[in-house]
Amino acid sequence: MTNGGNDEAKTPSSIIPINGIIDLLCKMYLSGARWYFQLFGGFEARCGTLRINRLRTVKTTSLLGYLITHPPHRFTREVLAELFWGDMEPERARNNLSVALHSLRYALDIHGVPPVIEADSLWVGLRADSYLADVQEFEQALQLAHAASDPAQQYERLAFAVSLYQGDFLPGIYDSWVVEKAAALQAECLHALEQLARFDAERGNTEAERAWLTQAVSLNPLDSDLLVRLIERHLQARQYETAARLSTAWMEQYQRLTGEPPPPRIVALSEKAQRGRATPPHGTVSFSATRHDKPALLPQNSGKPSELLTTPPALPALPRTRFIGREEETAQLMHLLTDSAVPCVVITGLGGMGKTRLALEVAYCIAASQQMGVHWICLTAITRPEQIVPMIVQTLGLAATNYLTESLRRYIAQYRPLLFLDNFEHLLPDGALIVAELLRTIPEMRLCITSRRPLRIESETLFPLTPLPCSDTLDCPALTLFVDRARQVCHDFRLTEQNRPLILELCRYLDNIPLALELAAARLNTLSLKQLRERVHNRLHWLKTRRGDIEARHRAMLSVLEATLATVPTDTRRAFAQLSLLPDVWEIELAQAMVGMPLERFMEVLETLREASLIERVSDEPARYRMLEIVREYAQSLLSDARRR
Repeated sequence: MTNGGNDEAKTPSSIIPINGIIDLLCKMYLSGARWYFQLFGGFEARCGTLRINRLRTVKTTSLLGYLITHPPHRFTREVLAELFWGDMEPERARNNLSVALHSLRYALDIHGVPPVIEADSLWVGLRADSYLADVQEFEQALQLAHAASDPAQQYERLAFAVSLYQGDFLPGIYDSWVVEKAAALQAECLHALEQLARFDAERGNTEAERAWLTQAVSLNPLDSDLLVRLIERHLQARQYETAARLSTAWMEQYQRLTGEPPPPRIVALSEKAQRGRATPPHGTVSFSATRHDKPALLPQNSGKPSELLTTPPALPALPRTRFIGREEETAQLMHLLTDSAVPCVVITGLGGMGKTRLALEVAYCIAASQQMGVHWICLTAITRPEQIVPMIVQTLGLAATNYLTESLRRYIAQYRPLLFLDNFEHLLPDGALIVAELLRTIPEMRLCITSRRPLRIESETLFPLTPLPCSDTLDCPALTLFVDRARQVCHDFRLTEQNRPLILELCRYLDNIPLALELAAARLNTLSLKQLRERVHNRLHWLKTRRGDIEARHRAMLSVLEATLATVPTDTRRAFAQLSLLPDVWEIELAQAMVGMPLERFMEVLETLREASLIERVSDEPARYRMLEIVREYAQSLLSDARRR
């Protein structure tokens, strides 16, 4: 069945002879491959219906990628330990390698499937007949294309190689070998695209030639030679609208990324396209806005639309509720964030302390002062650390090209904005390595991060957020917050000399945690103050709300604590539950005896719990600790559940 005169409009992928693809698929099958590793555009491991999108750590993914892409795919343990953990003591580096290999074996171990990892006391390698990878196929297809004497075979293999290139090699991983490999692979793909474009130009297939050039420009948006060829082809086809939009968008992007005027020949072509669009030749029709070949922006590789630099979105709207009790913290945070010597401030604290609200208030203050540009990036929607940089680039309105980090570096160096990264904790620990690398490679970068746990990187300055102050005075912040939120549900609620002691007592039982106070105040639409006080020992069951305008993670204190505890190791969770049986304030020796751990391991547990704000230090000499009462109630509920099981 034919398409008449529309054959020329086929996309490049449809030009590949079907027999060639079948041959390649047969080769894949006959090779005995069981696992298929995708390294272009993001990591994925596939075996049958099983999909793995994330390994234990970024370093583990990098290690597997190195073994896949470096023949003979077999190295000594010393070489790998030095390459990936060279900044550590040799013994610790070897241990880390062993942990990474164990993690890989566990992730890729499927009954009936040959093991991928082969290792002994000296060597580590991959079993060649147990896997295939898109990078290997890409490089092999290019080698076959280079060796082919038949132009049709060469074209077929180049087209297959280009179809495998679905984005940057291992995006989100910034090890030096990955960066170098990614640049080399991108250069090879660009060369293949240029060859394909020349093949089709010689055959007179201008539509396919434009398609290959469009991919090449998307891959290397600053190459003016490629753009000139593409615009000239559109002009030859009298596609003035497309040429005008493409050249205008490219010139705007070029000026923003380089700070220089666009090349004169691009300007000349743009003017020619504008003239053609204004006065189309007789018998031609300008393209309508709904045509697929009239892109408003530069096209992106893999058929996805690209984005140019646009005006970044405004800050999220401030909540309509009053901001109470954080005046001192606001001033301190403002001082830190406007200090050029502090590149990264991390606001930490238990969920419900008001980290996001404080950061947003400060963001508005800095934006109003016009000291620097301010951008807000909410990370709740992303699930993998390698998505951090694309999310920042997208929020800033930068071009979604394969030069994400380069575009970001240029933007930060030129405008020196302050970036707020909200809700970071679920991206730890690998996300911290990405932030550390960004701060290292972009010296002008300034960050304010909200996270329930520290990042544990050299450049961070911690800003722990604690419960609100509470005293017997009328301007007590905890008291003021409770009364303000109570009036939202009971308009006739008033603070009196009679109910003030009861409210203060209730605040103390709720540890003066802002979220707990707000959730308790919301209960006044059904309960009295006295009834709330009577139920305070069972607070985890009623400290919740059904309001739809509150984020799900903040609708119950129990959910907050469960999410926090989920970020710590299993043995730390057991120790946390046991520590709830200690007195209100305790010392390390007593706690270690209760938990029954070696001192060195117990100190690590203690540090983890403190970082997660599940315990707090109340004195230095001697060091004493305690749990907030809400936290203690939750920890004791874990013990009760364990006994019932």
